[in-house]
Amino acid sequence: DALLQAEKELLEQLKKTGSTSFLEEILSLVKETRRLLPYRENGKHYLMMGYELIRNAALELGNRLDIGEDVFYLRWTELMDEDCGKTDLKDVIEKRKLRHKALKAIYLPQLIDSEDLDAIGRSPSLNEDHTMKATPVSPGVARAKAKIFIEPQDIGTQEGFILVCPSTDPGWTPLLTRASGLIVEKGGVLSHGALIARELGIPAIVLPNATKLINNNSTVIIDGTSGAVEIIEEPDKQ
Repeated sequence: DALLQAEKELLEQLKKTGSTSFLEEILSLVKETRRLLPYRENGKHYLMMGYELIRNAALELGNRLDIGEDVFYLRWTELMDEDCGKTDLKDVIEKRKLRHKALKAIYLPQLIDSEDLDAIGRSPSLNEDHTMKATPVSPGVARAKAKIFIEPQDIGTQEGFILVCPSTDPGWTPLLTRASGLIVEKGGVLSHGALIARELGIPAIVLPNATKLINNNSTVIIDGTSGAVEIIEEPDKQ
């Protein structure tokens, strides 16, 4: 059992450093963490239920205005305007779609430094040897084709791929159960993706800008213990 092994390693480490006096307190905290950790997702679950109600109401309004999901390109004040249903909103929507597409194409660094504002819009790049260093969040090694998803979607019968995405929440779980590894752009050891990856026994790493650094269908190796990432083969060479 991985948890028992981790506790054993912790005990050995404490003995080496002469800190066994803290053992009882640490094990108590570990036990309490195990008990409370499942509740971490509950708050978000009920929050998302509220968002679902708001989304459904907006979609209903979009259907009544005959604009469908394009309703999300309008402001609340515009939707509440008494002339909303009487004016043609398509030009406004199309302009905002173009602006949204243009803004999405601009690369934004994880940290905006006032000393390096030119980093805004500067695309990230790989090392010359096509290796990268990431943050490990779930142990193990996987080699497979990378599948890049910006949002969860149906993948049919595909499985065994390495899932590359911005981050995950419960909506990504069906994809995670098909994956042999996970690369997310944001998160940590207590993030949703890391927790699910450890439960599934698949390696996971956090690599900023992964969806831009890795091409879809590239063959990659990830090490969820060391954080090493290597692109073995690009899709156009296969």
